Amino acid sequence: MQDAIFLIIAGTGLILTTLIILFTAGYFHKEDKSITTTDEKVELWKQKRMEKLRKRKNYRKKQEADDVVEIEEEKEYGQIEQDQNNDEEADVVYVMKMRDLKEESKKREFEKQKDQVDSWNNMYSTKKTTVAERTEKSKESRDAVEEFVKLHKTIHVDQISMALELSILDVQSSITELQETNAIIPITKQRDRYIYLSEVEIDQIVTLISQHGRISLASIAKVLDFPGM
Repeated sequence: MQDAIFLIIAGTGLILTTLIILFTAGYFHKEDKSITTTDEKVELWKQKRMEKLRKRKNYRKKQEADDVVEIEEEKEYGQIEQDQNNDEEADVVYVMKMRDLKEESKKREFEKQKDQVDSWNNMYSTKKTTVAERTEKSKESRDAVEEFVKLHKTIHVDQISMALELSILDVQSSITELQETNAIIPITKQRDRYIYLSEVEIDQIVTLISQHGRISLASIAKVLDFPGM
């Protein structure tokens, strides 16, 4: 009986000792699953975060690449558009230049035709000049020459031409007509100089010749008081 009790006590002590040793060794400690779970969550979050960062970085790179491509495309399109505008401006300048040349050509042709028409009109107008008009003009010239010679008594044909703005031929023609019609009595010619003598002056000369015979022009001029002889 005592041996049985002793065995029970010894067995109990052995069990307790074994339990203490196991407890001390941590055999009965529960694993802190909360720490493990937290670490895994942190690691998972880190992985997800890194993945997001990588995706964002890749997206940003892609955006930058797309922006670069877009900028290049815009530059290329802008250059093409500028070239087109330059071509259009060049075409406009060419068209305007050609139009100006055509207008200038038309203007020159119009002026040429106008000059021809004016020339034809002048020729036709000259041909239309009537005999009466020419006669009237000749009479006016003759009367002007007559009055001028009467006023100056002795005059050179060049002086008459300059004073009356007539050609020398017109002056000579007028004087010839005056001599033929006896409108001036008489008009004598000496080195293209013309002398007008009135009837009274002619009588004086006749008297002088009858008294002295042949006389010089200087004597006549002295008696009649003619200037410039």
